Amino acid sequence: MWLLFLLAGLQTARAQYVEIEFDILSQSGLKTMQPSQENKVSGSQEINNLQWIGITVSENIELKVTAQYRLLTEGDSALTASYLNNGTSNLGQALLFKDNKALFMVSNSGRLIKNIPGRPVNLTAWIGLPTAQISEVTIEYN
Repeated sequence: MWLLFLLAGLQTARAQYVEIEFDILSQSGLKTMQPSQENKVSGSQEINNLQWIGITVSENIELKVTAQYRLLTEGDSALTASYLNNGTSNLGQALLFKDNKALFMVSNSGRLIKNIPGRPVNLTAWIGLPTAQISEVTIEYN
């Protein structure tokens, strides 16, 4: 009887959640971009008024980004976070977050980096955030 209880106890799974906070150094593969005349989107204040953060990685990983917004005061215009994962800095092709979340691969090719034509060393995805309106951003990766 004890053996059965012991075996049943060995088959249970438990999860432990860990919260880690860290400071990201400038050498870690994060970079910023301000919209320039070449990559501004004509007539799109939404895209042009975001702070763009690039995440550079050495493999095509999946990112889950969640943005929490502060309460807007009267007169504030709501901007939606966006992402760009097509290997360019063409902000006109950026996609909007849905329900303050986005789940995407760093490269929309869906391939491992070794299988991407041209054999790039790194891949970069851009995340556009309305920094004046966001209180917290969470980036998870697989």
